[in-house]
Amino acid sequence: MRFLCLHGSGSSARIFETQLSVLQKALGPRYEFIFLQGEIPSEPGLGVDGTYPGPYYSLFDLPTKDRLMDVFALIDETWESDGPFDGLVGFSQGGGAVASYLLQPETAKKPLTCAMFFSSSVPFDPMSAPWKYIDQDRFTDATTGQEIPSADLTRSIPEVTQLNTSRYPSLGDELLLRRYTVSQEDTNRIDLPTVHVYGTNDPWYYEQCMDTEKLCRAMNRETVLHKGGHSVPWDAGTTEAIMDGIQNMQSAVDLA
Repeated sequence: MRFLCLHGSGSSARIFETQLSVLQKALGPRYEFIFLQGEIPSEPGLGVDGTYPGPYYSLFDLPTKDRLMDVFALIDETWESDGPFDGLVGFSQGGGAVASYLLQPETAKKPLTCAMFFSSSVPFDPMSAPWKYIDQDRFTDATTGQEIPSADLTRSIPEVTQLNTSRYPSLGDELLLRRYTVSQEDTNRIDLPTVHVYGTNDPWYYEQCMDTEKLCRAMNRETVLHKGGHSVPWDAGTTEAIMDGIQNMQSAVDLA
């Protein structure tokens, strides 16, 4: 199986390849991983600073429709140059971008069969009613003009409201996309076999990982929890559990 892999914010293709190196070695040559390089220069991201040398990049700096469309175009270009691929893999911001891409109607035309999410953020919805920036940590609904409660901001865009805001450019008149919301009526949006790997001690994205998981079809969904934080686990026990999840995912693909 061939996978196209998208790294997290403030990381790089090289860093993500290192993060997945233990898993790649354990899986062997039957699985090939191609790593897409983000194009936005960035400060080091969560769990990267002091661990991996730069340079660092992100897939996008702000969650706007134009920037998200640029990521989709980059995936399509890589598909044309290095594809086809059986599945997509994403870590953190890359996981959210993978989910956003899979939720687009146009993506259904590609022969993708599966996806893997590591410490994934909830995907942004390019069709959502955007938020307009007013001033520090204050946004309004661009359609209604109503101010967005701070709790909603913290939950939806911690990258801007909670973390190192110096990583992000001046918002100005930018309209920020909302993330997909998870409801009881529409929890099976990504209709592909998936694997979800995330840490119970992730201080930033634990809840978002669970919400991303709920956006995928339950009957073909494999989940691997580990005791770490916002990282790809390297320990033997978790690596074996991830391999089992991937094998179950491939079995579901073969039966489809």
